[in-house]
Amino acid sequence: MKKLIDFKNIHKNQDIYILASGKSVDFIDNSFFNNKIVIGINQVYKKVQCKYLVRKETQIIKEVINNNKDSIHFISRGSC
Repeated sequence: MKKLIDFKNIHKNQDIYILASGKSVDFIDNSFFNNKIVIGINQVYKKVQCKYLVRKETQIIKEVINNNKDSIHFISRGSC
């Protein structure tokens, strides 16, 4: 398991897109994010392929991981 510090400057000088799962993501063509670095928050992985996923829910972890095997997952230790 990697530590958070291992990711410091890993994408230095590159554009990174951070997407949440709000309604506004429906107004952007998903193909825009192809071949881009995307950090997805919560449920946005259902609409856009993300390089990184940040989640707080631990009860559905297996489903999320199995459906996003190419993503790196950051999950809180608690449920908040």
